[in-house]
Amino acid sequence: MNGYHSAVLLEESISGMNLKKNGIYVDATLGGGGHTLKILESNQNLQVFAFDQDEDAIDYTSKIYEQYSDRLKIFNDNFSNLRTRLSLERIKKIDGIIFDLGVSFHQISNPLRGFSYQHDGKLDMRMNKSEKISAYDIINKFPYEKMRTIFFDYGEERESNKIAREIVESRKKKMIRTTGELSEIIEKSIRSHQKLKAKARIFQALRIFINNEINVLKTTLNDAVNILNPGGRLAVLT
Repeated sequence: MNGYHSAVLLEESISGMNLKKNGIYVDATLGGGGHTLKILESNQNLQVFAFDQDEDAIDYTSKIYEQYSDRLKIFNDNFSNLRTRLSLERIKKIDGIIFDLGVSFHQISNPLRGFSYQHDGKLDMRMNKSEKISAYDIINKFPYEKMRTIFFDYGEERESNKIAREIVESRKKKMIRTTGELSEIIEKSIRSHQKLKAKARIFQALRIFINNEINVLKTTLNDAVNILNPGGRLAVLT
């Protein structure tokens, strides 16, 4: 693991990409740069275009991978814009693309990002910190029915109605500002043996909704298939 994130199934995923000597590849979720680095090290003639909407990831990788700047271009952008970005670089076709979905070690272990119920920090969960809606906004401002729907649709939480109702009652007394406060409310809402699973599902639901993850992925996968060269590979790690 590097200091930022350990790339999932690193050897297996890169092997499955069937890298070509002069190929052009996209790392749609740069993170700590593990997949990108492995691709670059495999052959000195390869090019990589890497995307991440999280400024922390860009700051981290831009410094440590500066030596590859002639073959690596990094975009601080959501991967939903990769086709437009590549077009501006006059890249019409690529030989492979990899998605490592979910939350990075850096994001989930940093209380300031608010992704985890295991660390007490401010309610946030935005991958892109410039986005307007955060977990704080949803928990403190969204109506009961909207929250219930988010918890059920994106977290498959069967007790979504009870949890949403408890949140509404709790915020009448005071604003809910931290992940710890939200975790306590979830615990009060359900049976003891379901507490941890419920917290995981609620936090997942909030993250997916806030970052529009499902819609973005559907659109991008369609774009990715259309810009792959014949024989090109697409890898999705979940």
